[in-house]
Amino acid sequence: MRRYIAFTGFGLALMALVLFSTENASAAAQCSILPQSVCDGGVMGLIKFALQILTAGVGIVAVGTVIFAGILYTSAGDNANQVSQAKTLITNVIIGVISYGLMALILNFLIPGGVFG
Repeated sequence: MRRYIAFTGFGLALMALVLFSTENASAAAQCSILPQSVCDGGVMGLIKFALQILTAGVGIVAVGTVIFAGILYTSAGDNANQVSQAKTLITNVIIGVISYGLMALILNFLIPGGVFG
C-alpha cells in the first residue's frame, strides 16, 4: 500500500510542478550532459525528457517482473505459495502499468504540446 501512496504522491508532485512552472529558459543555455533540445525547452523540456526516461524504465522493469513471475509460476510445481507469489507479482505489475499509463495520459493533457509529441 505504501508503494501506491508513494507513486501517487510522485505523480501529484510532478503535476503540480507542471502546473506552476513557467517556460523562461534562456536561449544561450549550455548543456554538458543533456541534449541541447532539452536545455532549449526550459523546465518543460526537462520534464518531458525525464518522463521519457521514466517511461522506458517503467517498461523495462515491468517486462522483467512479468518474465520473473512467469518463471516463478512455471517452476512452482505443487508449491501453492510460489504460485500465489507469482500471481501477486503479475497483478501488481498490471496495476502499476495501468496507473503509470493514466498518469502519462493526464500529463500529456496538461503539458502544452504533449509529453511524447
